Amino acid sequence: MHKVLIIGEHDGKALNPATAKCVTCAKTIPDAEIIIAVFGADTAAVASQAAAVSGVKTVVRVDRPENEHPLAAIFAPQVAALAPDYSHIFGPSTSFGKDLMPRVAALLGVAQVSDLMAVESAYRFRRPIYAGNAIVTVEAVASRKLVATVRVASFQAAAGGGSAAVESKSVDVALPTHTRYLGTKSGSTDRPDLQTARRVISGGRALGSAENFKLLYSLADKLGAAVGASRAAVDAGYAPNEMQVGQTGKIISPEIYIAVGISGAIQHLTGIKDARTIVAINKDGEAPIFEVADVGLVGRHQQRRRSADLRSGGCGPRRRLVPNRPRIRATVRGPRRIELTQFTLYNAKITPNKARPFGWAANVGEMGACVGPEQRQASFASAFADLAVDSQRYLRIENSLLGDSHEYAKHIIQPHRGFQSA
Repeated sequence: MHKVLIIGEHDGKALNPATAKCVTCAKTIPDAEIIIAVFGADTAAVASQAAAVSGVKTVVRVDRPENEHPLAAIFAPQVAALAPDYSHIFGPSTSFGKDLMPRVAALLGVAQVSDLMAVESAYRFRRPIYAGNAIVTVEAVASRKLVATVRVASFQAAAGGGSAAVESKSVDVALPTHTRYLGTKSGSTDRPDLQTARRVISGGRALGSAENFKLLYSLADKLGAAVGASRAAVDAGYAPNEMQVGQTGKIISPEIYIAVGISGAIQHLTGIKDARTIVAINKDGEAPIFEVADVGLVGRHQQRRRSADLRSGGCGPRRRLVPNRPRIRATVRGPRRIELTQFTLYNAKITPNKARPFGWAANVGEMGACVGPEQRQASFASAFADLAVDSQRYLRIENSLLGDSHEYAKHIIQPHRGFQSA
């Protein structure tokens, strides 16, 4: 039995959805008994919400006046005091968790494992490195406490309907006095929280001014979306720092992400690669953002759609992914591996976990102009004849040359055992 303690994040009124995503991660640990601890001055309402998360056995309330505000320096000694009863201590990889969990690890004298994105066993995990361009497998020592942050963008929130027991616990530990709460400043808005929003629209420096950036607010209000920004837009003063999306900002996983005037630097792509659908609007058809976008518009943000260049695959003067540079992309759903051997097409590269969530993508560029029906199947066969995939899941082939690419995908994939066409 592995007892997993999850530190619940909340604002005093509502439980942050990141906590339910930590529960999903913890449920993949064999024989896990999941306990959520909530700290605050009065956590009755939040504790009842935590108790309703499916898979949680117990919710522990730690109420004391010093916990009214979420200060890591105050919470850390109390978490460390609870730690002896548990084998794993998890927190979300949000600003709250990134502030708190390293302090807890230091007090316990253990190394923290950051950004868990997949669980292989109770002490063996996968996490991204090099801005998400590679995935490393790490194994912790089973004889020591495991303190970790969970990459919430990699997990869906656990469902409701649970009925965990709620109990109060008094933690007798001295709290530091060198840190005290002064106040909180944040932009007041009725929009969803950026890190947990289902829809996000972000702007880049190409918008040109803070006044132009405000156009995104109106669109976000109509879509019910949160608003983000690239680092360049933040540095230019168009948006506050808390709206930054990317490696040095927030890592998000919305259902739809709309990038306006964002070129797609690798630091930014790190923060959005887990988005289910990416829509890009950029005047530069060669911008890297189009490499990962599901739908793209080439044009300025002031243009009407009729005069913009729509890019979502297929042949035609207005539907090429990149002018004169159509691409074939193969994506394996699931953390699997792709091997490219004797690939005859030039400019081929293997990119782990880039284009789709939990996936490995092989991008093949410079395929030439659009071809007719007679050459389509031959092009697919040539491109994927030497593509060996180790997976028990399915292979989805997207081809910007062909509108009916899935028909040919079936023909080529069927000989490979274990596949189902998308």
